[in-house]
Amino acid sequence: MIDSLWLYRYLSPPLRMSYLQRLTEKKRTDIKQSIKGEAKHVHVVSYCLMPNHFHILIKQVLDKGVSIFMSNLQNSYTRYFNTQQKRIGPIFLGKFKAVLIESEEQLLHTSRYIHLNPFSASIVKNIHELRSYSRSSLQEYIANKQYLCNIKILFDLIGSPKKHWQFISSQADYQRKLAQNKHLSIE
Repeated sequence: MIDSLWLYRYLSPPLRMSYLQRLTEKKRTDIKQSIKGEAKHVHVVSYCLMPNHFHILIKQVLDKGVSIFMSNLQNSYTRYFNTQQKRIGPIFLGKFKAVLIESEEQLLHTSRYIHLNPFSASIVKNIHELRSYSRSSLQEYIANKQYLCNIKILFDLIGSPKKHWQFISSQADYQRKLAQNKHLSIE
């Protein structure tokens, strides 16, 4: 799925995801290098893949970029997954939900929520295991190494990888408690 996020952010992907997956690692790397500077529908700011859903924070670059990107991503990944698993039908429930980010503060908090999701859902046992959760963009930020995400967007607001980690970890326990209490109700 991460390769699909990477590929379909581009305005004109050179090939479909199913073809990209069949190539050798060397050929995939060559293709990725060849389109690195090409126009994009969106910039990916952060993401997290969970067992039954995913979160992605994206910045629209072109008009209707979010809708086109999400359509390409969901349709392509569904075809790829169904072919691999020899199944039919949708794998995503309904349309994607989009929320307009209206401030830099909201951008930071949304990214933190996304990065803390595996911890909040108790997929990782402690906050330090979150640093090695491979299905999240957090590793790009910790290592200060851009692959899929445009890490400059958040670093321009928060500074260094160390400050970013401090910002995320400072609310980890609180976010986990909120997630655990989400289903409680007063009777």
